[in-house]
Amino acid sequence: MEGPGSNIDNLKALIGFKKLEKGFDPNKFEAARSLVATLDNRTTPPNDKQARDLISRIDRNGSALAFGLDDNASVNLTLKTLRQLQSIDYNSRLPNDRAKEARALANRLVSGNLSSIDRAIQRTADPTNLQLAMDLVKKTLREDKLSPDGREIDFLLRHFEEGLRSDDSREDGESEYTKYSFIASDMFIRMDENQRIEAIKMLQGMIDNPEIRGRVVYVISHLSADQWIPDETREEIRSVLTKQIINQYGLDYDELLRAWVSGSGEILGNFFYNERNLNQIFTLESTNPGICKTLKREFRITNFSRYPEELLIDLFQQRNNMVIPYGLMLYPKRDHDGTAYLSRDVVKKFYEQLKSFGYSLRLYEVGSKMDIGRVLIASKKKFGIKNKIEFMILVGHGNPQSITFGETYTNAEAGEEVNNRNVSGVIHQLDFEGSGVQKAGELLADHANIILVSCSTGAAEGIAKTISETYPKTTVTAPEEPTDLRGIDVTKDAQGKLHFKVAYRSTDISRSFAAGKSL
Repeated sequence: MEGPGSNIDNLKALIGFKKLEKGFDPNKFEAARSLVATLDNRTTPPNDKQARDLISRIDRNGSALAFGLDDNASVNLTLKTLRQLQSIDYNSRLPNDRAKEARALANRLVSGNLSSIDRAIQRTADPTNLQLAMDLVKKTLREDKLSPDGREIDFLLRHFEEGLRSDDSREDGESEYTKYSFIASDMFIRMDENQRIEAIKMLQGMIDNPEIRGRVVYVISHLSADQWIPDETREEIRSVLTKQIINQYGLDYDELLRAWVSGSGEILGNFFYNERNLNQIFTLESTNPGICKTLKREFRITNFSRYPEELLIDLFQQRNNMVIPYGLMLYPKRDHDGTAYLSRDVVKKFYEQLKSFGYSLRLYEVGSKMDIGRVLIASKKKFGIKNKIEFMILVGHGNPQSITFGETYTNAEAGEEVNNRNVSGVIHQLDFEGSGVQKAGELLADHANIILVSCSTGAAEGIAKTISETYPKTTVTAPEEPTDLRGIDVTKDAQGKLHFKVAYRSTDISRSFAAGKSL
């Protein structure tokens, strides 16, 4: 026979819930709940001695709460009571040590009764109970109260997919499904090798489920950027899970990740931009299979979430329409601070206005002067010299003398940034002296509009003025100070000519030039 202080006694003390043979007793259940409510009374909080006594009584009456998990009508109240006890923090007006003891007790009660909680949520099949249980176990992990056998992680793995599917919660100021990205992080930080293998396989299977694919993408993007997860695990998440997502659409994983870094100004694996781009890929491919590979091949687009979904679909579907009048919008491959992502709503409104007038907006990403030349040549070959470019919008970081689309280094390894015509990723005023650049004017319709969304390019004697001198039949509009784009309004006159009104974030800084003269 085991005596006092034996392993069995120690285990019982650790577990906390000591079920009695009598079964569920509604009166004892309510009494136990009342003890927790009294401890958590924030209007008239107990003093230190009272709090210590309440915690001891809750511990002794844990079995009364435990039986609530066996009564279907009481499961929800039981889980909520455990959450209340677990949520007592330093703002509860309890002495700090007592608040810590209350949370520790709650964590013991949760860990010691995972089997009962598991049976209860499966038996009741109530999504609310499932979410409560997932929250309880997540907080237990957050307190680093992991049982030696890792039962808490096993529980979360077992219910992760269904929990993610049924979760509609939203943290303040966060995107939906935030809770499950953090649950996943908490697991990966603490799981053993076998659990890690199981978790990777679980997420791989979930990627192929269209019902929850978007939510899984958010989780995976978050995991790939979580610095608390071991480096080798994060690399596996990227190379296995993110690669699986990208490659199934015929896209190159390494190339896209590099493009997203260059196009967002963020470090590799930034989950915000990865998540947005991955979700945009899924959304586009769900209705137009093969669209992303085509957009990448024909329009050089890699930062899919920069642009409105409707525009990209129209771009894909109208790519072989040779007669529709059109204009070009050229976005930079490289964007050091990610501001190009912020103009999506502006572009959507602009695109909708153009479409209502029967015009197409052909959008490209470019990273060098050569890229721009290739786009212009491709437009001439595909749409012919008769269907000329009606307008052109250049988006890129700028200064009075230049616009940046790609790398700004003559020696990237040395990191020596320069601002002259020898840098392929920068268009400089001096570039417009070349005969090839001047001949590009043949591709522009008479009286075409060129709009620069580039800081300070409209300054006196700046690059906007130079462009208007090079292409004297055009009107060039640009800001004379650092700013960003607020909107482009389009109207159409009786002769069918488009007119553009450009609004930058700062007022009264828009300048227009024609044939080198300020308008």
